Amino acid sequence: MKKSVLIFVIFIILLLVALIVVKCVQDGASEPDPYQSRQPVVSSGEKTSVTVYYLSADQLYLLPLTMDIPATTAPAQVAMERLLAGSPVAGAVDLFPNDTKLINLFSIGDTVYLDLTADFLLMTDAEILNAALAISATVMPLTDCGDFVILVEGENLPEDLQLNGLSLSGAIPYLPVVNLSESSRRLLSGHDFSLEGLTLLRYYLPEASGQYLLPLTTLLEDATEYSAAEMAQLAVNELLSPPEGGGVYLLPVANLGVPRIEVRDGVAYCDFGESLLTSYGQMIEQLLIQCLVRTITAQEGIEAVQFTVNGEIVGQTASGIDLSRPLTADPALNPVQVN
Repeated sequence: MKKSVLIFVIFIILLLVALIVVKCVQDGASEPDPYQSRQPVVSSGEKTSVTVYYLSADQLYLLPLTMDIPATTAPAQVAMERLLAGSPVAGAVDLFPNDTKLINLFSIGDTVYLDLTADFLLMTDAEILNAALAISATVMPLTDCGDFVILVEGENLPEDLQLNGLSLSGAIPYLPVVNLSESSRRLLSGHDFSLEGLTLLRYYLPEASGQYLLPLTTLLEDATEYSAAEMAQLAVNELLSPPEGGGVYLLPVANLGVPRIEVRDGVAYCDFGESLLTSYGQMIEQLLIQCLVRTITAQEGIEAVQFTVNGEIVGQTASGIDLSRPLTADPALNPVQVN
């Protein structure tokens, strides 16, 4: 009898142990560790260049520099490391303390996670906001993800850090906008940081020294569906109305007048008056043509720009820039050599 009781007790104990093990397995399956699903951030093919956004020398705009890199399928990580390493040219300012390092970069679902060392928090709130914008413009175009999270030693940023009312402590939506005007920032905030219902205009101007081009973004709130020619016209209108507050090289746009733009077979025909041929000096003429070409070809459906004067194709500008054929933008924005 005693032996039967002992066997029964052992059976009950084993049964309880089995139930506990099953329960633990079920709990683990129902609440998986999210970091177990992390993935490396890679591209579909090898990249040999990246565009990294630093601060312009006057610290008023984000300034992109394009640099060659060894062929890699992890360009987002390389670009982030180049951003942390600091600007390779004197015309741009570093955004991070010198000792800031990238601990890890990975994705979970549609979100990129960037884990940085604690030096990141030595910056002021304003510097952290600029850094977040630079990370967005530098890293996110090299991924297929929709938002990103900045971590410091594995921890989220403080909740009181906000960008136009958006907390930086959680996921930050990626939007393909850079150097927004103040009115456009307010408009975006009013739309809950969504571009739905907004028209995005990208245009280019030289930064204050005239060495590099700045991408600038304006947002329009209307329900109009613009053609390629209308988008180009709106973008050129922005270029011809430089933003107030400095930070850009002032081109002689006041005398140019508003061009008439038509698009045929991917070529925008941009017709100015005789003022386009006024002698402004070679540097200024080059900057003007570069800004116009990059601005117009930034619009979807336009690959090249043919300048005309009073409806006629002309040979060249006063300083000798060839206008006799359609012009295209250099694929690399502000290319620099890095050793």
